[in-house]
Amino acid sequence: MRVNGTDSLLFNSIKSNLKPLPEESLRYYRNQFRRDIDYSALFFLLLWGLNVMDAAVDAHLKTFDVGPDLSLQLKAGYSEMANTNGLSVKLRIGK
Repeated sequence: MRVNGTDSLLFNSIKSNLKPLPEESLRYYRNQFRRDIDYSALFFLLLWGLNVMDAAVDAHLKTFDVGPDLSLQLKAGYSEMANTNGLSVKLRIGK
């Protein structure tokens, strides 16, 4: 037997504030909740994977030399070859 479009055995397990809603609305909210749970799990796995990648890169670059011999300079100037003003990036490694 069905009551309000739902199985009468399961009708008592529905919260009282949701009983007046039609069956389609309940189905829609249930599917939306399940989709949100799936997206939450997907985002959690994505963020966990990014954390693992960050840890791997950090471990790989642990012995990278960042001593005073390394320098990165931004320098504004005029380019005679291009005949324009611009910004150049200069990376100096060593002395």
